[in-house]
Amino acid sequence: MNSYSLERTLESILRTREHELTCEEVARLLDRYVDQRLAGAVDDSPEMRLVEEHHQICPECREEYEAIVRALRNCD
Repeated sequence: MNSYSLERTLESILRTREHELTCEEVARLLDRYVDQRLAGAVDDSPEMRLVEEHHQICPECREEYEAIVRALRNCD
């Protein structure tokens, strides 16, 4: 493992919270999250806060979210 990979692994461990969502759980909530974001609505429910937190630590899920938002904005 190179130093960059080790650093990323340690950062992930340090950011671990007691209650987190998995990528699969985030995927199930993504439609609702995207709809609310595009509408400018703020859902302060625990689920939506966990989706937001997941996007901060998971580049793959964040990229998927951003791609969906870009695609929907380009449809308008």
